[in-house]
Amino acid sequence: MRNKLVSRALRIAIEARGRDATEMNFHHDNGIQYLSPEFKELRARRGVAQSVGRRGSRHDNTADDRFRATLKREFVDRFRFESRADARRAITGSINNYNAVRRHSSDNNMSPIEWELQFSRRRIQVESICVRDLEEGPIRG
Repeated sequence: MRNKLVSRALRIAIEARGRDATEMNFHHDNGIQYLSPEFKELRARRGVAQSVGRRGSRHDNTADDRFRATLKREFVDRFRFESRADARRAITGSINNYNAVRRHSSDNNMSPIEWELQFSRRRIQVESICVRDLEEGPIRG
């Protein structure tokens, strides 16, 4: 995997989040491409936390392996494409569907969009409780 590819993937992820990378966690294995100065600088500049898997852990790539198997079984094996560009467009659409609306058993059978909405609602609730507590002043006992 090339260094520029992982930096591009991170930029795409940041763009998909509306350029807000706060609280974003980029998980990866111990590949050398993630140690490149370009990738480190981009991650640090955008405030993206880094999460590195343990060396030799077979569980580290489980989600990625499952995704690739699903993509191959449900999409790639079913179609023939006239050109590489056609394949890229179709696979990109499938990946976007997988990342946005497909339900994931690892997330309590919620789609990523549903999970993000639930997370945002909880965050707003917590923030409103904190604001209310600040407005009420210190607790006196």
